[in-house]
Amino acid sequence: MTGTEPQTSSTDVPLVSVVVVASRRVKELSACLDGLRDQTVARHEVVIVLAGATSELDTMATELGRRDPRVQVVRCRGRSPSAARNVGADQARAEVLYFLDDDVEIPPHALAELLKTFAAHPEVDVVGGPNLTPPNDPELAQMIGEVLASPVGSGLARPRYARTRSGPARERHLILCNLAVRRSVFASGIRFPALFGGEENSLMGTATARGHRFWYESKLWVYHRRRHTLRGYAEQLYRYGYGRALAIRYAPHTFHVSYFAPVALLTYVSSLPLLRRATPVAWVPLGGYLGAVALASLEISVRRRRPGWLPLLPPVFVMTHAIYAAGLAVTLARLWASSDAEEGGGTEPNPEAR
Repeated sequence: MTGTEPQTSSTDVPLVSVVVVASRRVKELSACLDGLRDQTVARHEVVIVLAGATSELDTMATELGRRDPRVQVVRCRGRSPSAARNVGADQARAEVLYFLDDDVEIPPHALAELLKTFAAHPEVDVVGGPNLTPPNDPELAQMIGEVLASPVGSGLARPRYARTRSGPARERHLILCNLAVRRSVFASGIRFPALFGGEENSLMGTATARGHRFWYESKLWVYHRRRHTLRGYAEQLYRYGYGRALAIRYAPHTFHVSYFAPVALLTYVSSLPLLRRATPVAWVPLGGYLGAVALASLEISVRRRRPGWLPLLPPVFVMTHAIYAAGLAVTLARLWASSDAEEGGGTEPNPEAR
């Protein structure tokens, strides 16, 4: 890996440690590492944590580590992604730890922008930015990306998927695939919890409770490919709801009433056959919701100059809200039931069991 700055010795302390957990996606990891190779800041290291990696991926990472002293390859079999990130954080040497997913594509200015942001805001301990839809993604993936980037689609979490105004942030504005944390946060004892989903929300919820500050930087963006099938997107949405429920359960500071708007909507629609018998006004909220979805779909279709998207976007909006709500509600119900069982002599469920 070579940047525009002179090659530094492997004994020099890097300015940024990029931590990437990988297991099987060889092509995607290669593209991610290509982006890191082309950074305008050369004084950085890449810690590749192989969590149960395939032999092909292991060979590729090992060869890269041999060629470039800035690349560390760490193996941790049988670890969850959260535990693997903690292992990577322990191995990293820089004061700034930058967590990326193995399937993101990072622009050349990203590390420079990250360091600039931390320098400009010394009071901030956690910095993140949006993950954007690549312009060459297929049509369905593009539509999914637009729905996620819409205020109607993702609400308060919109900054995760669209470039909005930079400024102080909350955990709901930041996402794990593009997240930087000062080493001092980990040194204080805060770690990624052993969760499959919602681990960054739980970590940031704990950090919030201890007074750490966050910053959202719109210039710190990465490309992150969307799901290419409706089935894949549905599975992702359910995991989002699942992860949010875990975060609320294990880091109560992450709670926000807006997360339950889709649950309220789903409950209302399910109850509509009974409500409409009581009063015709019961249809009004549904009309307002469908109107908002229609306007958002029209705005996207016009802005993207895709008239063919107009009839397709509303079902994607509805799907987004309904499946996320199901994941959140079902998981919370199970967690509450498990808590009741524990009080009655049962045991706490393993948050990694799915």
